Amino acid sequence: MSSGVVLVTFLIVIGLVATGWDLAQVLAQRRPRRTPAHPAPPPVLAAVTLEGVLARQVTAHQITAEQYRRAMRAVADRDDGRHPLDLPPDLRPPQVL
Repeated sequence: MSSGVVLVTFLIVIGLVATGWDLAQVLAQRRPRRTPAHPAPPPVLAAVTLEGVLARQVTAHQITAEQYRRAMRAVADRDDGRHPLDLPPDLRPPQVL
């Protein structure tokens, strides 16, 4: 008889917990969400590289796509002159050796 009372009590407790959980979920959904009257604008990060400045200018339509490509080509040429690519000996073309 004692184990039957314990089982019924356990089932009642489980039912109360499940009902309480569902009730809490329903009340949370009914609660209105607070939104600020004036949402903050997204932060604008400053470009710190020439490539970043050029990308920002082309997306803001301050320069055309062709101007962007020309500027990036000049950046690549300048970078190639300052930091030439050094290939390993097994990957160099025969005329370079």
